[in-house]
Order: sequence, then C-alpha cells, then structure tokens
Amino acid sequence: MPAKPVPRPDLDSSAYFEAARHGSLLIQRCQTCARFVFPPRTACPTCLSSHTLEWREATGRGYVSSYCVVYRPHHPSFYDEVPIVFAAVAMNEGPIMLSEIRRVLPNRVSIGLPVRAEFLQLDGSIFIPVWVPADRPIQASVEMTCLTISANS
Repeated sequence: MPAKPVPRPDLDSSAYFEAARHGSLLIQRCQTCARFVFPPRTACPTCLSSHTLEWREATGRGYVSSYCVVYRPHHPSFYDEVPIVFAAVAMNEGPIMLSEIRRVLPNRVSIGLPVRAEFLQLDGSIFIPVWVPADRPIQASVEMTCLTISANS
C-alpha cells in the first residue's frame, strides 16, 4: 500500500506545523483588521494587508458546519480507513478548517456538533489537527498518536 500524503511545511506554515507537533493549534490574526485567518498565508484575505499576520493560539474548539462521509477515497492509502468523516469545522475564532472527524460513528455526526482538536502524527515530525466530539473523554488509540490541546479546555 502506498504511503499517505504528508503536508510539506513552507515559510507561511512552518510555525503552524511546529506548534502542532507540540499539541498547540496556532492560527494567524491580522493586526490591521483583527480577523483570524486560516489556512496560513502571507497576506490577510479580508483587508489584503501584507506582513501584518501574527500567530495566536486557538481554543481548539468549534462545531461541524458541514460534512460528508467518504466510502471511496481517491488515495489508496486510505482504503482501510473507510468510512471517513470529512468536515468543515467552524473554529470558535471564526475560520473554517477542513479536516477529519474521528472517534465517532458517521451516523452520530451532525451539523452543529461541538468538537475539539487533537493531533494526528503522520510521520516522525508532522502532526495535523483532527477533530473529535467535544463531550467525549480522551482515549488512547492504537492506530494513531494524539496530543490533546490543553489551552482553554
């Protein structure tokens, strides 16, 4: 089976991935218009100010604003993981993050479901946020390594 695709941090996203490696969810905030920004970038998409984005720790909380259940993934490395719940998560700070919802059956996911971020280790140094129901207790998983956000939990 082929290896899973892994994001490649760049100048705009390296701080985001470094924080994720330590269990912290960072998002950018524009110093000019005060809007939170995700995904990481060089300029604010709202006011177009460049070089005014600063990193802030997010609460790691949000809710499902839309979702789909994937039964036929495009990449073969995900074939053994179906069904996969893929969602648009509206973070408390405002931005929407596309990610996976884990530790819940697909028929238990609904629009408005409160979720919290955990971190999935993809390889030795890359961690990405995944979301789990906010009211679920933290459980260890054999299939992945997770770090749980502790700020504002």
